[in-house]
Amino acid sequence: MNPAKMLCRVALLCVLVVAGCAGNPAPSKTTGAEPGSSYATAIVLNDVHTEFDGVEAEHRWVKKNMPGWRWGTQYLLNHDGRVYDLIELSKGSETRKVYFDITAWFGKLD
Repeated sequence: MNPAKMLCRVALLCVLVVAGCAGNPAPSKTTGAEPGSSYATAIVLNDVHTEFDGVEAEHRWVKKNMPGWRWGTQYLLNHDGRVYDLIELSKGSETRKVYFDITAWFGKLD
């Protein structure tokens, strides 16, 4: 692997680690009935193999399943050996959190 490509991958890894550590909210301890409302009901996006595809799939899922909700803050969380994206959404004065289990494709760029 050429040095420029290696440096780019190391820089991306550093950004992901820092983003995952910064300001994580307290994890939800209750299991909600709605898909994505907790770790236990986290959305698993099938047929996603890379981070690039995963981010697009998360946006498609929100657009399809929660029309009119606006994407807010995104957190990278680790819980019980799995990796999650927690997305804070808003619609008017309402807010919701949606958990995505990204373990299968987190850190995969190719």
